[in-house]
Amino acid sequence: MNAETRLLLAGPRALLLQLAHPLVAAAVADHSDVLRDPFGRLWRTLDLTLTVGFADAPRAAQAAVRVARTHATVSGSRGTTPYRATDPELLTWVHITLVDSALVGYERFVGRIGPRARDAYVREMNAQAAAFGVPPDRLWDDHASFRLERDRVCSRLRVTGEARALAGAVLRPPGSLAIAPVSGLLAFVTAGLLPPSIRDAYGLGWSPRRARALDALAAAIRAVGPVVPDPWRRWPHAREADARWRGGGSHERRPPS
Repeated sequence: MNAETRLLLAGPRALLLQLAHPLVAAAVADHSDVLRDPFGRLWRTLDLTLTVGFADAPRAAQAAVRVARTHATVSGSRGTTPYRATDPELLTWVHITLVDSALVGYERFVGRIGPRARDAYVREMNAQAAAFGVPPDRLWDDHASFRLERDRVCSRLRVTGEARALAGAVLRPPGSLAIAPVSGLLAFVTAGLLPPSIRDAYGLGWSPRRARALDALAAAIRAVGPVVPDPWRRWPHAREADARWRGGGSHERRPPS
């Protein structure tokens, strides 16, 4: 699943869900360059995630160490409430957004996921969560227990003014007019993929007409996916893992599904 480049369409959804947690928004505002370079931040996050998931064991471990070192420097406060990037609650929520957005994006733009595959994906992604510092006692054995935790946290989220400003940079980044069509498409897709309560809290407009347009776009993307050349359809990290596994190279790791 993670090999699919089409999951990138759900990336901004994950970011906006993360920012809907006030302490995540505070940490990003204080320590990230998302306002200056939102697409760059998205790619760096994606690259590290794919490296941990698909690279050989030494490189995956190095990527996880880089993330841990960065997290160790991120701390601060909002009012009287402190935050730190190593907080298990924040780490768990960020992981939830990545897993949930991958599942939502896959079903929308790639194909159906059955109950057994959902359970397997949640369990296999536990290894990535652990690599990024999520405590084992916060992980799940199946999608049902994962969904319960997702819904519990979602019910307590609060989109702050700080989160809205950061979301604006993600959905409508400053820069060349050349990227305006791409950012416009991602803003449209992101609004459609977000849970309605979170979408409304960000003030993102939606309507039945826009929902039908997203359905049509998603159907077209699903239809053309099988004929797209492999170098465009699958991330290079995954293709490298396949080649390494077939060749039986050193430090081999079986490619994730």
